[in-house]
Amino acid sequence: MKTAIIYEHTVINEGGEECIQFWLKPWNRNSFGLEGSDDGGKEYVLPEECDLVKNMYGEPTIWDKQRARWSCGLINQYGEPTLLTSYGIIPLKRKDSDGE
Repeated sequence: MKTAIIYEHTVINEGGEECIQFWLKPWNRNSFGLEGSDDGGKEYVLPEECDLVKNMYGEPTIWDKQRARWSCGLINQYGEPTLLTSYGIIPLKRKDSDGE
């Protein structure tokens, strides 16, 4: 079972509007009119169709096995991290939520 640490970012723009985003890295960008924080990261189980690899900059990336060299999009769907892959939209489950 492959897992990834995913950080929930709370981002606030210059207008005071807040949004939630999911990333594979902790928050580190209080700049360009944005402020934010992260939740410290939680471990999620990756689907069999995906791999966690490092990109050419050494940063973690989730790759779609069917589409070699294609990274999966990581979006917020109903407040949960969700992958966009060539297999479709795949909601991620917390590792500790299923007793593993």
